[in-house]
Amino acid sequence: MIEHIFFNMNGEIESVAEIFFSSLGIKANIVEGRSFSSSTGVYYSFSIFGIVIRLEGNCYDYDNEYAYMVGIKEDFLSGLIINDESTLHLANIIIQLLIKNLKIPIAYEIEFGKIKVYMPDEDLS
Repeated sequence: MIEHIFFNMNGEIESVAEIFFSSLGIKANIVEGRSFSSSTGVYYSFSIFGIVIRLEGNCYDYDNEYAYMVGIKEDFLSGLIINDESTLHLANIIIQLLIKNLKIPIAYEIEFGKIKVYMPDEDLS
């Protein structure tokens, strides 16, 4: 299961969030919140299909390599019941959209301590 996606982008979290969500086709209903665990002190999130997509400064692993991380997890506040397969499908869609629209390397953790990096010119089919 993909729970975290990592990437680098120049700029402050506010501008990165605008570009990030725009690359996913999301332009409204983005929630801003405060986070004591985030390296930026703030996060931006959007909930869809019972899954929350949360962008924040990387406070997880690989923080020496990637400035930003995206958490993709069940949105318990939605009241919807989802499974890991749904989260995985949405994570794969997000990865593809980021690579195609931002044209930057995108990484995700395949198992603890091991990441997979997709390059912008890589075939994802």
